[in-house]
Amino acid sequence: MAQVPCGQVSCGVELKSGNDRELSENKIMKQFLLKRAFKGALLTMVIAGFVLLHPTRSRAQVAGGAQTAAPGAARFGVNIAGAEFGGGTLPGVHGVNYTYPSASVLEYYRSKGRTLFRLPFHWERLQHSLNGPLDNDELGRLRSVLRAAQQRRMHVILDVHNYGRYRAANAEKSEIIGSPAVPYSAFADLWAKIAAAVKDEPAVYAYGLMNEPHDMGDDARWPRAAQAAIDAIRRHDRKTIIMVAGDGWSSARAWRTGVNKDLNEKVRDPQNNLVFEAHCYFDKDNSGTYKKSYDEEGGSPDGGINYVRPFVEWCREKGVRGLVGEYGVPDTDTRWLVTMDRFLAYLNANNISATYWAGGPWWGKYPLSIEPQDSRVKAETANTTAANTTATSTTNNATATAANNAAANIQSSIPDRPQMLILRQYPG
Repeated sequence: MAQVPCGQVSCGVELKSGNDRELSENKIMKQFLLKRAFKGALLTMVIAGFVLLHPTRSRAQVAGGAQTAAPGAARFGVNIAGAEFGGGTLPGVHGVNYTYPSASVLEYYRSKGRTLFRLPFHWERLQHSLNGPLDNDELGRLRSVLRAAQQRRMHVILDVHNYGRYRAANAEKSEIIGSPAVPYSAFADLWAKIAAAVKDEPAVYAYGLMNEPHDMGDDARWPRAAQAAIDAIRRHDRKTIIMVAGDGWSSARAWRTGVNKDLNEKVRDPQNNLVFEAHCYFDKDNSGTYKKSYDEEGGSPDGGINYVRPFVEWCREKGVRGLVGEYGVPDTDTRWLVTMDRFLAYLNANNISATYWAGGPWWGKYPLSIEPQDSRVKAETANTTAANTTATSTTNNATATAANNAAANIQSSIPDRPQMLILRQYPG
């Protein structure tokens, strides 16, 4: 009977069948988490000792035992969802149908060493009509997140979460970019205005052109849309990364054989600063819904590696940079955590960054959520306290700062989800 590896080490436990197999795998997972905890604690002690000897190194880099990415190395962040919620109610009401992450939410992830995050939002909320002005209130909310991120030395991927479509006010359905209803020029107009508005915000890490374009009606349509957006952005911002998602739901497993196999030849950036974005879930249909059990979904320790390998090898062969913008596992079976760990180790070895799906305080009991289970109530309480104190203490900056710190402490003290225990072992 073969030994089963846990992460990059062997737990030395034999797998049998039936109930014995289940008990053995439970034992594997316990040993796996113990090994991870030991590695994290050891890493913290080693780096903390280094900081004492080298005082120029930021102590923030050792917070929570999380690893810090070296310049140019892979980074493993999160999606902080919420602004794309309520897609059936557009534009909707902020705080009712959708939300943006608060400072305390960002502080939780910073405390875990996650300094890169993807911020999904709806096109229709930022621009109520095609070619119209950006909505001042929505742009203000976006800027508030960027500035809160800057204060924490975090970096943001701006993600238009629209699946290659736009739904006009009072329209019965969304229309595809490149159709008569949503011409390429309208998509270019959106990105020109976003780039002009935020190009000087230091926290902007990348412009994520579009989340999961799919069923575009013509294989050439998405590359043309992406090129129009790239050209529009470069008229305002010549330095920021532009992320081009793949067509076909950005599927990593179908990348080499599907519509994306020559995507790098169909889009060009005069600044040579593109990153290609794929998504990868480990259930059979790549939907990320995990409707069935681990065994019924064909789960395996190397399942994630096998699914993402076509994209990773494509990036290597084409000499381009890649990022996995979405991946995630449910907390319903600990075996998925082994798959996640080995997946991240493989990406790290191949210098491919990734952002976990998903964090954000409105998820509730969503099994893929990496947000602490009871964070929404605690975060809202903390934010209210901080806001009230700040409002009544405009002449006392120390009091306002203390209130904001208290809010952050409430959020960062909440126990981690199991997925975070895996994620924080990789550079943030």
